[in-house]
Amino acid sequence: MEKLAALMKQKKGFDDLKNKLSSVYPQIETRLSNIHGNGLGKNPEKDAMDLSLVKDLKADLIGQDRKLKDLLQSGEKLVKGLSDLNMKPKAEEVKASMAEMKEKHENLQSEIGEKEEELSSAVSQQQNIRNRLDGLLKWMSETENMIENRPLISLDKDKLGQQLKEQRLLSGEIETNKILLERISRETGQNTSDDDAEGAILELNER
Repeated sequence: MEKLAALMKQKKGFDDLKNKLSSVYPQIETRLSNIHGNGLGKNPEKDAMDLSLVKDLKADLIGQDRKLKDLLQSGEKLVKGLSDLNMKPKAEEVKASMAEMKEKHENLQSEIGEKEEELSSAVSQQQNIRNRLDGLLKWMSETENMIENRPLISLDKDKLGQQLKEQRLLSGEIETNKILLERISRETGQNTSDDDAEGAILELNER
């Protein structure tokens, strides 16, 4: 009788853990399904926000690790106790519940991991593009300053030769950065702001 009472207590503890996990996992699944990966790289702010949400979900799932471990340990003891009392069908039900909770946890881990990797990659690429664009804008500003403050064309042969050399170097830089901007435009698939920047580069080349 005491053994049966102890078993019932174990079963209650197991069921409590199962119910807690059964209420948390669907919530995480729903929140994850609301984070759409469509159009990755098109909206940097949304991608960064989605990445933050996925990391929150990851933390929430990690917070359930202890409960799952306790459930599995409790379940093993319960299965043994039920088997000892020749209650095999009940033991099989407990095993099935353990397997179900473990599978749900592992599936969520995998899905969250994949989503985090996708978004991390997109955010990293966007930051890289942003850095390259910032570098181009800085170069354009410095070059515009230099052009505005450059001396008049010299009639001195040596000075004129140096000015022509500097102009050729500048033209080479402009062409190189124009190619870089075209590459960034292809990577982002967004042409509006890039067209403006390209126009500014072409304008520099005409001065």
